[in-house]
Amino acid sequence: MAHRLNEKSRNPKLGNMQWGVYKHSKHSVRIFAEVENAPGREVARDARATITIMKIKDGVEVPLETTDLTKREELVLNDIPLVAYDAVRVEGEPIPWMIPEVPYQSKGVYDIGLKHITNIGPGQRNGAIILEVTRLKDKPYYYLRVFSEYGAGVVKIPSPEFYHYRLRCVLEPGIYRFYLQVSADKAYPITGVMEVDMVKGEIRFLKPRQEPISLSRLEPVDKSKLIARLDPFN
Repeated sequence: MAHRLNEKSRNPKLGNMQWGVYKHSKHSVRIFAEVENAPGREVARDARATITIMKIKDGVEVPLETTDLTKREELVLNDIPLVAYDAVRVEGEPIPWMIPEVPYQSKGVYDIGLKHITNIGPGQRNGAIILEVTRLKDKPYYYLRVFSEYGAGVVKIPSPEFYHYRLRCVLEPGIYRFYLQVSADKAYPITGVMEVDMVKGEIRFLKPRQEPISLSRLEPVDKSKLIARLDPFN
């Protein structure tokens, strides 16, 4: 019994989740969740972060519909969403880590490396990147990219050669609730909840609680200038 208790006390323990915000440009912000593995524990292996997105309509939480997705012809050039327009569903979908575990990376389509698995050492932190919001000059005023397991940067397809964002989805203006879960081998999962309000131009952090941020402070940009391009700081 003592051996089992001692072994359990060494298991990784995820905690101290904090929401993070950084300006990707003067026009956009990126939101991530930072998670810590407790000091003195084993490495949190195969850590994954997944999201579920719900729409808030008339104060009620409802599943996403096709009309919540930005139409394909209105997407920024080279934005490629993974969500099927005829069967909209974002439930328990993986998002990328800021520092993925390279040896664990498997390949997706076109042999593009996946970035949704990592290891977190004892007393160390890592961040899972969730989305990017860009303020536009004209309606719809905001452009919301939700990232996928392929990462938050642009990827290159060799033939034909071009760069693009391989996204989970791009959402139309509205109010959306994001449920986040982070899990790892031998560790209890932890959860977080946030809302993106493109009506009031605000992001609210509900669990754990943090001060909301205003999107109105971003400098508006013309949508035609948003194109996929190499960025060494992604």
